[in-house]
Amino acid sequence: MDSPLSRVLFFSLLLFFLSSSPVPADARASPLVRSVCKQTSDSFHQNYTECVKTIGSDARIQSSASNIKDLTINVLEIAAETATDTQELFNSYLRMTESSTKALQQCAQSYGSVALAF
Repeated sequence: MDSPLSRVLFFSLLLFFLSSSPVPADARASPLVRSVCKQTSDSFHQNYTECVKTIGSDARIQSSASNIKDLTINVLEIAAETATDTQELFNSYLRMTESSTKALQQCAQSYGSVALAF
């Protein structure tokens, strides 16, 4: 059972599993993101791993945040985009329902206010 085909198959599967194994978020995050998340964790008792996964998951932050000011601007831009997208989602729910509920209207308005605040 030691044929060349079985060796190729074995090594192909081995490479596949090694390449698809998860890389810790910390390993992909820039030193700036790791530093900010460490300080946040120490000062505000926030979860370091979640901070790194959240902030470090956006390619814009990884590629363009070279200092704390750039990082802050990028995070605020992402937060504003998220708030706008969420407001649009609530507005689409309002358009889909025949009887617009006051709760949906308030949520849409609140997210709109948050987006404008950023």
